[in-house]
Amino acid sequence: MEAAHDAEHSNLLVYGALRSGSTLLRLMIDTNPELHCPGEIDFLFDYVTFDQANKKWTFDPVKASLNRNLLSSGITCPDTTDAKLAVDNMLTQLRRDDPGKFVIMIHRNLHVAIALLGTLPVVHLLRDPRDVAASSIGMGWSGNVYYGADHWVRTEEEWARVSSEIPTESVFSLRFEELVANAEATLKDICAFCGVTYSPAMLEYHHSSTYEPVDPKLASQWRKKRSDHEIALIEHRVGALLETSGFEKSGVKPITLAGLGKLKLWLQNKAFIWRFRIKTHGFVDPLTVAIAERLKLGPLTRSAQLRMHERTRQGLK
Repeated sequence: MEAAHDAEHSNLLVYGALRSGSTLLRLMIDTNPELHCPGEIDFLFDYVTFDQANKKWTFDPVKASLNRNLLSSGITCPDTTDAKLAVDNMLTQLRRDDPGKFVIMIHRNLHVAIALLGTLPVVHLLRDPRDVAASSIGMGWSGNVYYGADHWVRTEEEWARVSSEIPTESVFSLRFEELVANAEATLKDICAFCGVTYSPAMLEYHHSSTYEPVDPKLASQWRKKRSDHEIALIEHRVGALLETSGFEKSGVKPITLAGLGKLKLWLQNKAFIWRFRIKTHGFVDPLTVAIAERLKLGPLTRSAQLRMHERTRQGLK
């Protein structure tokens, strides 16, 4: 494959849903001396909104300053409401004079990234939503596979809306299933797209992380681990996006969800999330943060949020 982008392009964007293998890809990328990926940095764009009255993008430094990933990144939250200045400032800090091509890895807000940074070469990371949905439960983000598919749906719906703004030659479509099945060949293709030299060290990430060596068995685990009912729930939630994203339907009997059925799933989801939060953080801190957010008093709960961030950090792989 010919290099699609030369060295003058200082940024590369990796975009894909949470639990799609982005951490594995980041570890692989960051072992290449010509690439620099500091991790998943959605905080660059999570606190950016468009001010319709003034026709400009604005940044909320108060909310951003409490973001767990921003705090753990070691950078200082910029004290400005100008979104362009804030994002440029954070990118400068994150680069830390590393000579490698900088990789911005995000799971959402692709439209904001394009608006503030212009068109960048994009690696679109895609994983089967039937694996993603179940993985979300283990993280405590959802209480059933139906709601576990939500963030995948949001990411891919945004991709469907926004990707037309990106030139075809600036997009590398990466399937997680192909990455784990043919890691070396796939990584060579990614490097060629980025305009950098492939490094065999990209497959040795496990020597400097808690992750295991790449394993083809990580793909399509849903076929053995999910019941027909769970598969039907996920396929119902994902809808047409399943096939338009290149995945075949399982063949299980489609499910119909009535009002009572949806209510049961919603209650199950909420109950699980709260049990998970209380088990991880106790009762007081999560309740304090939830009430403060409802009353728009979030900054007043800084201590509680910081304690929760630290517990979450300790539990990460």
